[in-house]
Amino acid sequence: MSAWAADPINQRCPVLTEEAIDPAITVVWQGKTIGLCCQRCKRQFLDKPETYAANLPAMASLVPTGGPGPSSQGDRTTRAGAPETAITSASRLTRWLGRFHPVVVHLPIALGLAAAVAEMIYLLRHMPGARAAARFTIAGAALGAVPAVAFGWFAAASGSYPGLESVLTWHRWLGTVALAVLIAACVTLEIVHRRHPVGRLRFLPLLLLSLSGLLVGLVGHLGGTLVFGPDHFQW
Repeated sequence: MSAWAADPINQRCPVLTEEAIDPAITVVWQGKTIGLCCQRCKRQFLDKPETYAANLPAMASLVPTGGPGPSSQGDRTTRAGAPETAITSASRLTRWLGRFHPVVVHLPIALGLAAAVAEMIYLLRHMPGARAAARFTIAGAALGAVPAVAFGWFAAASGSYPGLESVLTWHRWLGTVALAVLIAACVTLEIVHRRHPVGRLRFLPLLLLSLSGLLVGLVGHLGGTLVFGPDHFQW
């Protein structure tokens, strides 16, 4: 959009109707500049502009009578654009559980990285304390990653990501694979600690931890794409 475009005609997001707009996030529809609160809402508006334009009093005359506006009865909308009154208890619970995903996902990531560092120190310096730290942190990472992934699936089931469905699929499944690799690393480290194998087998836990870390990095990038859009790294 050009730098000289008009100011937004609205103060509240037409998708998440209780959120204030971000003046830097706008679209032009029917000759009007419309503000939104986030990149996700911008994508949703562009996907179904007439649906969300019905939430803007200034655009009412441009929306066909009897259109699919989610707030035609004054209902508060959700990220999926459906009237809140139409949401079942199960859907509401799913959406609520999904909100815990960004809260709990960071701790297992940090613990997994700490476990990799501790195990590397043990392999290089043979410090028993480093191995003990690796065993403790990797167990915490594996335990913490289970609810993080579960809440992620709830979030995916209750969210709407127009045009990014394939990104969501990869985000969910690679996150699940990363959890499986992390659990395998936890079990392998415990076996290696108890049996003291020689040769390359003693490096297997660190290899699995490294693989898990790479997967988590990719999953995090995909998650950022879902939240901020595919151009979130643009300068």
